[in-house]
Amino acid sequence: MVFGVDWLDSSMNESFTLQAIERQYQNETVLSMIAEYVCSNVNSASPMPDLHCQQFPVEHSIPTQVVVASAFSILILTAVIGNCVVMWIIAMHKVISVTLKVMHRRFNYFLLNMAFADFLIALLNVGTTWTFNFYYDWWFGKFCAVNLFFGVAPTCVSVFTMVAVSWDRCRALVNPLRKRSSSNRRTVWIIVTIWLSATCVALPNALHSRIEKHFFFSAKHRSLTVQWLCISDFSYKVVYDNVLLIIQYILPLIVLSATYGRIACAFRDQTDSLQQHSTKYQEHLCAKRKAVKMLALVVGIFMVCWLPYQLYHAILERLITNFELASYSYLVFYWLAMSASVYNPFIYCYANARFRIGFRYAFRYLPCVHCTVEEYEQSELFAEKHRGHTNYRTLRKSLQEKISTVSIVSSFCDCHIPRTVD
Repeated sequence: MVFGVDWLDSSMNESFTLQAIERQYQNETVLSMIAEYVCSNVNSASPMPDLHCQQFPVEHSIPTQVVVASAFSILILTAVIGNCVVMWIIAMHKVISVTLKVMHRRFNYFLLNMAFADFLIALLNVGTTWTFNFYYDWWFGKFCAVNLFFGVAPTCVSVFTMVAVSWDRCRALVNPLRKRSSSNRRTVWIIVTIWLSATCVALPNALHSRIEKHFFFSAKHRSLTVQWLCISDFSYKVVYDNVLLIIQYILPLIVLSATYGRIACAFRDQTDSLQQHSTKYQEHLCAKRKAVKMLALVVGIFMVCWLPYQLYHAILERLITNFELASYSYLVFYWLAMSASVYNPFIYCYANARFRIGFRYAFRYLPCVHCTVEEYEQSELFAEKHRGHTNYRTLRKSLQEKISTVSIVSSFCDCHIPRTVD
């Protein structure tokens, strides 16, 4: 079968694709001949959008595959388990403040929200994304839209939650005497708003997702390779990516830098007059500082981890022309960005004793971890419960003493004070 230049021109005018020809002829030999003819008669790019006149660029050695698969598997496993334990500690001990004693109870909801977002991105995005970008082949069918949605939404949730927490802490520390609404209902509404906003940001990526079949023809080996791609492409994709960069990174970085800078100034001013206050107030302020340092560490690590990934999409992606270099660079930057979902549980353990005892109890079956049930039940996780029991016992003892005193006085009066005779 011979195809002339006239056929090639007419195919280009009709926006022919190799996939359409495959459906028509249903013959791999014919398909390979057409691909070879097209690639040998064009000077640059193929006139068919789904045919690439180059050898399939991804050929990884076995050691490379083992290293990359191990790195991402450890990341996913650690993020899922760690954030599940954080959610368990907060949800199962919600009757107390699981952060610091100075923290309002609503702060727990924000930590729970960030842990849930990190859990989702590790479970529903990282595993499918790294395999697709490493092997350049989509294996998960219609899950493409879900993968693209959860590649954006949980990250936005984490960033928006950090901004909300930093703003709340800034208002509390800069204006401590100002009355603020601290109801749990208001906090829930803030979290709902965060998720709705993140959903709106992620929807265009998911709604315009599609799975495309692409062909790679190697003139050297005279072979045709078939790959499936999960992509999201629409007319305003470049604008969308730039807006996403601003919403996910640049604007939050500015806001977080401003709020934590203002908090640092407030702490400095309070330190100057610290000696004038009582010991209880000094302990209260020190606890606040520890809490803010923990939050600042969470934010700082998140921003550092995401910086190379954002720079890659903003600048490096257009400068790197070698496909293999671009592929490995993206994987390294993507792993670093996704590792931000792993560090928070470790930060909480480092900064807070209640999280430490919670993690020790959760992993008590490991040979290197020791935590008895009695130690767990008597820990700071149940400090409010123990304090309540102590207060109840103290109150009951005080009442019993008062009743005994009244009884003694009454008996004394009955014995020594004469009764009135009618």
